[in-house]
Amino acid sequence: MARPKDEEKRLAIRDAVIAVVIEGGLANVSVSKIAKRASVSPGTIYLYFANKEELIQQTYLDIKTDWFDTMFAAADSGDDSASKIRNMWFALFDFVVDRPNDFLFSETVG
Repeated sequence: MARPKDEEKRLAIRDAVIAVVIEGGLANVSVSKIAKRASVSPGTIYLYFANKEELIQQTYLDIKTDWFDTMFAAADSGDDSASKIRNMWFALFDFVVDRPNDFLFSETVG
């Protein structure tokens, strides 16, 4: 079996930290739990992130960046203020429906 590409490992780690935080809260997060969930060694995590705090922070920032990009794109698609605001609300709704774990993670961490 071929080894996963680096981006695949990074995404697996990202998904794992989201799941671990949602399941047990921030107080119960450990690199070993994240590694087990991502099917990587704990050492692999340190190739991508300096420590657990950086992993959580970067995951949060990635989600918030995606969220803001989605909102700004929706705002740009309206002709007037009312349609811009409506588009932003629909975009927020779609984001939460399409990515519920990302939303729960950002609410837990933020």
